Amino acid sequence: MPPPDRPPDRSQIRQRVVVFAPDFTSQSAPSPDVFENWVDNQLPLCTAIEDFPLSPTDSACQQLVRDLGQDAGIFPTKGILTAVRALAESRQFGPRQVLATVARVSSQRASRSWSWLFNRTSSRTAAFAGQGSVCISESLPVVKRRPTLQHAFIHASADPHDRRWVGAATS
Repeated sequence: MPPPDRPPDRSQIRQRVVVFAPDFTSQSAPSPDVFENWVDNQLPLCTAIEDFPLSPTDSACQQLVRDLGQDAGIFPTKGILTAVRALAESRQFGPRQVLATVARVSSQRASRSWSWLFNRTSSRTAAFAGQGSVCISESLPVVKRRPTLQHAFIHASADPHDRRWVGAATS
């Protein structure tokens, strides 16, 4: 990746940084596109999207991100509840504690959509790169803010071809 012509000044950096509170909702998001940026950021990490000829600038890719962010399909909780039960039992919870733990997790997730889950996860992320910005949680400890911000800026400025090259070279 070629170095920039000159380092950005403080005002340019501040324009590209979005600070968000933990557990924000879609209605209280720090910017209209912060949630879509998070979904876009997660696609290469959680899917095989990079195996397809889509570019983040393609309208089809942008529509996919919008659709995922608005997915109202109900999130399947059966596998999660089975894992919660197994974890509680492995920690020697009594039968009543196991049932109460599973019921609590079930009530938190019952009838929730995929978009609710995505939003919940994004609002608890420390930082992520968006399209043209970096989003960072105000809950991040002060000592971790600078290195986390630098790391996120590197991701934000990386070219998709560079990322594919690094991925291929390091796997």
